Amino acid sequence: MHKHLAVRSRARARGGRERHQRHLSDAAAALRRAQAAGPAAELAAEELRAAARALGRLTGAIDTEAVLDSVFAEFCIGK
Repeated sequence: MHKHLAVRSRARARGGRERHQRHLSDAAAALRRAQAAGPAAELAAEELRAAARALGRLTGAIDTEAVLDSVFAEFCIGK
């Protein structure tokens, strides 16, 4: 029985590491795009926001825009 729990725990840890790696990769890619945007401040700012969102998903931070998107997607407001 303990062996089964250990296997599940390792699988969950591996899944967490893969998720963390994906978020770090997303953040790094967004930072590279921001750097490549050059003088286009609007493009760079959007990529920096994308990097911040990816890091927020990694750390568990709550993104206000994501909460609002979820609220408006889930609930019919004003009808």
